[in-house]
Amino acid sequence: MRRLGLGLLTLGVLLGCRYRFSPGIYVPLQVGTLYRYTSRFVLTGKYESPRGKYYTPDTLHIVADTSYGGYEARKVYVRKTYECQKGQVCNPTNPLPTCYCVADTFIYYLKEDTLVMVAEPLRFLPPRFRVILEGRPHFVSITTDSGRVPLPLFYTLAGPGDSWDMARGEATIKVYPVGYDTVPDSVDTYDVSFRIRAEVEGFEDTETSYGHFNMCAKVRYDLYLSGGIPDVTLHAMDMWWCDGVGQVKYVYTPEAASYKDSTLTYLELSIVEGK
Repeated sequence: MRRLGLGLLTLGVLLGCRYRFSPGIYVPLQVGTLYRYTSRFVLTGKYESPRGKYYTPDTLHIVADTSYGGYEARKVYVRKTYECQKGQVCNPTNPLPTCYCVADTFIYYLKEDTLVMVAEPLRFLPPRFRVILEGRPHFVSITTDSGRVPLPLFYTLAGPGDSWDMARGEATIKVYPVGYDTVPDSVDTYDVSFRIRAEVEGFEDTETSYGHFNMCAKVRYDLYLSGGIPDVTLHAMDMWWCDGVGQVKYVYTPEAASYKDSTLTYLELSIVEGK
């Protein structure tokens, strides 16, 4: 089985402050590989119930070879479970605010020095998030009809401080005071412009239940909204990309994760199957 020649971190330095990357995979792109991610509390380091590190609400499965725009690519099945109230079972085709999950097949490929995911831009973001408008906390949820587009997740030669736009477009947002989402007169709708931007914050060692990784790239992803309402900037999430393995940890920021339990959690790589 051939692998995509995706660049990964090394300890070398290129052009002074830039890291040089060695051949490898920073997303699991060998067909048949299944990555399972466990949920862990940020503050305490304890695993989320019910089964400790074997509770893996998020999975990433490489299901098939394909191509996109002339590039060798992979179909990747991704399932993410955000939160479910006790007794609820999440249905990805009809997610609810109280039980939201995503299950879909995306395409990943390497375009020169860039790892690209083909997906709807807002699939990358949480279902809703909290902002302060006119001195009062509000929830914001976003929808768009832009369809699937190439999203550059990561540049293989990016160094600390380097940034790039992942996506731009038009979207519709619903805004309502926290606790008033079921009160029709409290929900306002606006047409806005959005932008998702990524930035490499640096390189650091990372510990997960799957193992220890050296010099992982920590990338932050920010959402910008403008038009219709005061401009909104949301530091949405952070991801850690590690040499030879891929995405080993990610976390939504407190603002982005405010729709769920206030005890913020992150997802870390716990189990790899099919290698």
